[in-house]
Amino acid sequence: MKGKISFPNISDIKKTNRIAERLFGTKEDKTQAKPTLKNALKLISIEKNNFICLKDGDKIIAWSVVLPTSIKAMKRFLERKINERELFAISMSQPFFETLYLTAVIVLPEYRKKGIGSSLMKKQIVYFKKKYGIGDFYALTLTEEGKKLIKAVERDLHIKISTLGKV
Repeated sequence: MKGKISFPNISDIKKTNRIAERLFGTKEDKTQAKPTLKNALKLISIEKNNFICLKDGDKIIAWSVVLPTSIKAMKRFLERKINERELFAISMSQPFFETLYLTAVIVLPEYRKKGIGSSLMKKQIVYFKKKYGIGDFYALTLTEEGKKLIKAVERDLHIKISTLGKV
């Protein structure tokens, strides 16, 4: 993997938010968490490893965001009793480190198909598993690429990731 894994600065967060907004259309979709500077900074203040990125020089080429949550919140989300935006609100107001919501992995198009996204996600999973003993993981998969990413991470780390497709 070319580049250096690091933590984003304010400028990086603003860039990643613009790209995430375009990709996921969160402005129109009231069920998804909004990629805002305020949300990113709050997420990072809870645990800096919630948001990691890969840079090639000064250019961010990929990033991964996770959200530690409670088992109760995970179950409610997977049962479709709450949406992603509600999951974020609950989990950011009262942080729990019982489960890990694999929020988003984004790799710029020219860097895809090189294992970068799965490497970032695996780094976060291993970190949270080791530091907090988290063993339950889940994700909302919006794309075929996302589904393939989840399968690769499951295979490589020998874990199960519960998934929910877009409603």
